[in-house]
Amino acid sequence: MKTISHYTRIILLMLVTQTVTAQFGYETQKDDYIKGSVYLYKKTVLKDFDEKFEEYKPGIKYIDEWYIYDEEGRKIFEYKDQSVPDRNPPAYEKKINFFNKDKLIVSAGTFTIGNEDDDYDFTYYKYPQSTIMEEYISTGKGFTRKYNSKNLLLEESKYLGKRGGYKKKYKYDKNDKKISFVEYNGIGDLEKKVVYKRDSKGNLFEKIVYNADGKEKNKEIIEYNSAGRKTKSIEYNADGIVTYKHETNYINDTLPIQLILNIEGQIYLEFKQEYDEKKHLKKRIYSVDNGNKTNKYEVYTYNSKGNLISQNTFENQKITGKIMYFDYVGNQSFFYTAETYNEDGSTNEITTKKSDKYGNTKVYEKYKYETKFGERIKVPVEKHEIEISYYDGTPKLTADIKIVEEKHKNSKGKKIKEDYLKIEIRNAKTKPHIYLYDKPGITHYGSSTPNEHRIGYNFSFQYDYFKRFYIPYMIVEAGNDVVLVKLPYE
Repeated sequence: MKTISHYTRIILLMLVTQTVTAQFGYETQKDDYIKGSVYLYKKTVLKDFDEKFEEYKPGIKYIDEWYIYDEEGRKIFEYKDQSVPDRNPPAYEKKINFFNKDKLIVSAGTFTIGNEDDDYDFTYYKYPQSTIMEEYISTGKGFTRKYNSKNLLLEESKYLGKRGGYKKKYKYDKNDKKISFVEYNGIGDLEKKVVYKRDSKGNLFEKIVYNADGKEKNKEIIEYNSAGRKTKSIEYNADGIVTYKHETNYINDTLPIQLILNIEGQIYLEFKQEYDEKKHLKKRIYSVDNGNKTNKYEVYTYNSKGNLISQNTFENQKITGKIMYFDYVGNQSFFYTAETYNEDGSTNEITTKKSDKYGNTKVYEKYKYETKFGERIKVPVEKHEIEISYYDGTPKLTADIKIVEEKHKNSKGKKIKEDYLKIEIRNAKTKPHIYLYDKPGITHYGSSTPNEHRIGYNFSFQYDYFKRFYIPYMIVEAGNDVVLVKLPYE
């Protein structure tokens, strides 16, 4: 597992730019690598296709990802499948956020297994100072974050006074680069300390991790060339033995021509790269891949505008895979196919992806080829149904809430005035559901149901009764739209 972790890390360093965690604990669509002014993103996966009447039907259909964002790109709802493969029942996790201006105020979260009803826990956030956020799970104080004037995290703590809690402290240099990290358990015992050393350009060149005894646990040394490109990264354990080494060589300090990844004394990945006269990568030659010696290589071709149109992979002088890019507008491809091949050159699997103008995948399909009754047939393996809606001025799901004074007769027949809470759900594409949640420690009487679930567009509640029994937030759900709504009381 350690080897896989290192290998995954180096691939991510090569391919992905790491996003910065958003202030005050919330995420944005950039954290999900979703582009454009997105409102709704929902991906449903279809798998395990069975043949019925010469047509293939999916045996499994589940929601893999489901996000809703506000106009600032902040995530206000997320749904993630948490099912364990090959096990029943399925499980999923939901989280809904409520913002007031630039601050997260409340989040509601649930982890649901099987056909159980969603049972949300509410977390409240308060800001006693502009640079401090405090988190309260239901009624108990739980989590605190403190920031400086530049929104850099200085300190965070959870469940202080308990051994299972923690306090973490961060320090930065004058260029806002992290220079130290210290972690304590909930009763104040030092658990770990990390020291970062940087050069005048802000490049990290040394990272040392100390254990609770103040002894060096591991150390990383990083070197750069004159262009600021990383050339070498070496990690040592407490005994000074190299556990991880990553080296990159360049042409003119800019174009990488060789990469070597060594893990615990074994070369795990090694390849060289060649470029054309326009500095486009044209060939990558592997000598070691996944810890094994190989003669694998990849060939890249481009169109007249310099856009990549194909990537062919060969091993033992036979083609094993091909990736092709089509439908370019500018430098963006809207259609992608990837094929893998068997020893005899026949197609093994084929994957296709189509993107929209923002680069978000709209269609994903994967097929394998099998021989049945003497005929090669194309069998679906996995398909993604992806719904994406962008902010286009269309009104979104909202709740119009008013307190209205009405006249009624009491049990003695006397006319009295009472306040009623009127709720009207607007812009719902399907019949909306509202979810009401009890205040902690409240006991209901009469016909009232704890954590009520109601269906409809218009609702009326006796205000004093409602305020007495229910927390001042409700969840509204209508089809793909889910929002957390604040009610007019605390």
